[in-house]
Amino acid sequence: YSTVRTHLHRRVGAELHQTHLDWGYREFTIPAVDRPEALHVWPGRRGLVVAHPNPDGSLTGTVFLPFDGDTGFLGLRDPARAGAFLAEEFGDLTDLVPDLVTQFLAHEPGSLVSVRTAPWQHDRVVLIGDAAHAVLPFYGQGMNAAFEDCAVLDACLAEHAPGDALAAFEARRRPHTDVLAELSARNFVELRDRVRSPVFLARKRIDLALGRLLPGWRTLYAMISHSSLPYGDALARARRQDRLLGGLAGLAGLGGVALLAAARRKRSGRC
Repeated sequence: YSTVRTHLHRRVGAELHQTHLDWGYREFTIPAVDRPEALHVWPGRRGLVVAHPNPDGSLTGTVFLPFDGDTGFLGLRDPARAGAFLAEEFGDLTDLVPDLVTQFLAHEPGSLVSVRTAPWQHDRVVLIGDAAHAVLPFYGQGMNAAFEDCAVLDACLAEHAPGDALAAFEARRRPHTDVLAELSARNFVELRDRVRSPVFLARKRIDLALGRLLPGWRTLYAMISHSSLPYGDALARARRQDRLLGGLAGLAGLGGVALLAAARRKRSGRC
């Protein structure tokens, strides 16, 4: 909701696309207990909870639910109904957070919005960060993307004349923030639905194992979250690895069929 962007768009012909997700969120606190510092995920059938560690050992949890419906935020205003739903959907959270229902009902749900706009720059003014490319929070990259904007902008200012630097920044950076928007929306579906799939989890484990065994192999998450590789380049590399992984799975399947056929021939006395 950038004020600078609003004034910029009054000066130039501009496009602005704000997409509001039909899900919202509420935050709560999980008291400090003995647990590793990691992202925690509760993928429910009708909602999603994630929790991030804090320096004091507590975790900030976030409940994601649809706004509408009997099991959405609008339908869970009564403490009894909210408590029954949370206990059924995220049962172990009630043990970790005794006042979960109180925290859940303490605030109105927040909204989730993504932003795409053009242009980012005019004259001596340029948009960076959420003003230019707000994304859904499900890859945890919104703030990092803004810091990367600063690094790329600094490089463009060093490489180009003042009149060209801001346009060069937008041209260099926009394709990658568009990819981040795609990845953030896709990761919402993965966290909400796909992490319950044994096939999906098995493929993720293979991906992680190859990352440990092969020096050149990196998971998409590692490339996005733990490197400065541009988002678009990371996605292109991950897709190449996925094609290779699919090919390896196909070869493994053919090998399994051949071994099964050989075993059957041996049992029947043929060679």
